[in-house]
Amino acid sequence: MNFLDWFHHFSNFWTFVVVALVIVLPVAFAPYLGQRVLRFREDKERSDGALDAFKAIVSFTAFLLAFSFVQVQGTLRNVEERVSKEATAILVIDRVLFRIGDARLSEARQSLRQYGEAIVSDEWPRLADNLGGSEKVETAYSGLSRAVRSFEPGSARQQGMYNELLRTLDELQDMREQRLSDAGLTLSSLFWSTIAALIVVMFGLALLISPTVNRAIVLGGLVAAVSLLLSLVIIVDAPFSGETSVSPAAIVKVLDRNARRN
Repeated sequence: MNFLDWFHHFSNFWTFVVVALVIVLPVAFAPYLGQRVLRFREDKERSDGALDAFKAIVSFTAFLLAFSFVQVQGTLRNVEERVSKEATAILVIDRVLFRIGDARLSEARQSLRQYGEAIVSDEWPRLADNLGGSEKVETAYSGLSRAVRSFEPGSARQQGMYNELLRTLDELQDMREQRLSDAGLTLSSLFWSTIAALIVVMFGLALLISPTVNRAIVLGGLVAAVSLLLSLVIIVDAPFSGETSVSPAAIVKVLDRNARRN
């Protein structure tokens, strides 16, 4: 578990609070630290230059975070769409099995339900920590595949539906592999290292600014805006972690519909 995973155990509200406290307070009080602890002498030209540089760094950081937020939010929406398609594939498979109407496929429908339930109850919690697939899901899919592929259509009508069934079954496996891969979709460590370096630069520049109440408010306000953007990126960064994450609701809904079809 890395440092960012720690934030995903918080609610969104507490993520905002913790990030703001960690960043805003040190930067806002840095000028007093520079004068009273590090003993920097008063220098108006140096202070004004440091303040101008600080504002420029904040602007660049805010732009980078805003761009990153758009990217991670787009990733979240794409993952949600893929999960919806996976749920639709489960629905289609059950519908085709039902329409074929052969008692030999009752085992396949049962395996399909076990497959969906195992995704929700066993595999989904593993996605938050990117732990890979669940053995229960693998076992259920193997049973489903075995039951379907051992079936021999008895008519041209059944053959057409059976071909669709095989195609959707293969797609379902591909969708699961894609979902497992999506669990690792996060911004690169290079991005987070860059953000951390920029925050350190802000703190260093704040040390050089002459301490006044007005400047402390300016510094605190600017960094508060950065901390809000940073919190948004952290909250949305991992698609299956935290309060704002992709849920298995679409799959649960399909399982309920399939159960009512019996």
